[in-house]
Amino acid sequence: MTAPSIDAVSGLVRELRGLAKAHALGSAFFDKENARTCSSAADALEAQARELAEARSDLDAAYLRQNDILIERDTAEARIAALEDAVRVKDEAHLGAMAALAAAISLLERTPKAKKAAPSDRMFDLMLDDYRKALDAARTALSNGEPND
Repeated sequence: MTAPSIDAVSGLVRELRGLAKAHALGSAFFDKENARTCSSAADALEAQARELAEARSDLDAAYLRQNDILIERDTAEARIAALEDAVRVKDEAHLGAMAALAAAISLLERTPKAKKAAPSDRMFDLMLDDYRKALDAARTALSNGEPND
């Protein structure tokens, strides 16, 4: 059995008050005791209606808070997914750049004519050393971002 709605309780209160008022106006159907009983019942029903209204207000507020929390969670999950996608795209770009750098280093090391294209042997060796250091730093950074298996 479900509880009556607040509107139904309010209707009963109005009906009981009307019955009590009818007696006060001299109705022959009710004596004073019945009028007091109706009035007391109306007061009790009004108090219950107020309690129901307060409980409903509390439930509505709790529902709104819960809804806000769910919206915040969904927003946070969407932001996390977007950040993970951005990291994945950057990782893919970094891997491509690292592969190209490794290939360039390998090509320069194996091609004797490449050394002659540089202004000096020392400059060529410094350039290759810088490339190797950059590649090692990128590999280290990438491996620090992944769990060790």
